[in-house]
Amino acid sequence: MGYEGADGIYYRYDETRGKNLSLTRQQYIMNRAADLSDSWLMAIGQPMSGGETGFVIPRPATITAITAKSQQVDGDDSEIYIRKNDITPINADNSLLTLQFNQTAANSGETIISGSLNIDMEEGDFLQAIAQQVVGSGVIQYPIITVEGAWRDE
Repeated sequence: MGYEGADGIYYRYDETRGKNLSLTRQQYIMNRAADLSDSWLMAIGQPMSGGETGFVIPRPATITAITAKSQQVDGDDSEIYIRKNDITPINADNSLLTLQFNQTAANSGETIISGSLNIDMEEGDFLQAIAQQVVGSGVIQYPIITVEGAWRDE
């Protein structure tokens, strides 16, 4: 059974994640209209350059799902790191989530979907994404990432 929180948002206990989450979901979309290797993705048309920008989380939240799509992956495998707060160095260990994009044939993209995430973020955290080569010369073409989150009532 749901309830209205002190903030006016409706919540329900999510048994899978073991916490009270909002009934509505927020989506953060990051993309880049280019071939990427070792490059920040864009939020609302602006690169998250130098890791100093990203989507600021306005209240406690939980990442519940992610989707990713690329047009093609050239050369070698590549990864996109979903990160918060510009933690360095940039690698899988310092990321919330690592999306593995395997090399594909020409005009053959890769799709990643995970709808069972349970990653907490706090008010003031900021969400980022960066494409990285795994080895060699991996290039992700035209990636689009959608991160879905729910507000968390504590």
